[in-house]
Amino acid sequence: TDDMERVDRYFYAYRNDYVTAKKRGVLDLAIYYAGFYLNCFRVLFQSKDGKKQRLGVMKKGLIAGRKFRIEK
Repeated sequence: TDDMERVDRYFYAYRNDYVTAKKRGVLDLAIYYAGFYLNCFRVLFQSKDGKKQRLGVMKKGLIAGRKFRIEK
């Protein structure tokens, strides 16, 4: 329900949450996916505008999280 100007910031939230969940283990990763799909449904049924953009940012964050490698 955030303003469309703020939507792009969610990319980092979804990316970072995925990386953190992956690092913690299978249960946290399952919880991440459950929340991700719940939020997809929220966007589809509760957002008044920019549904495609919102879902796109979420998807890009998820994909980036899968590819993200922490350098030590």
